[in-house]
Amino acid sequence: MTVSTRTSHTGSAQVPRLTDRELEVLRLAAEGLSNREIAAALHLAENTVVGYQKNVSQKLGVHSKLQAVVRGIAVGIIELPRVPGDDHAHREGPRET
Repeated sequence: MTVSTRTSHTGSAQVPRLTDRELEVLRLAAEGLSNREIAAALHLAENTVVGYQKNVSQKLGVHSKLQAVVRGIAVGIIELPRVPGDDHAHREGPRET
């Protein structure tokens, strides 16, 4: 089976091309949603979401949803989701109590 690839934003690694729906599923997984929650958000059957995740895992050469998220972030096809209220980037150091 041949999988189409593209160059990541760093220009150094070849990564598989994911469909728009596969990217959506991967992004929602990165936000911590369960398969059931992803299915509800995208108006899909839960088994359909599982199928998309299998495709993503196969294309990325990993074996789990977590590994797919980590690999997706590492190669630049998704970004680390921001946590509402997380202002760590603006802190200069540990807070004193």
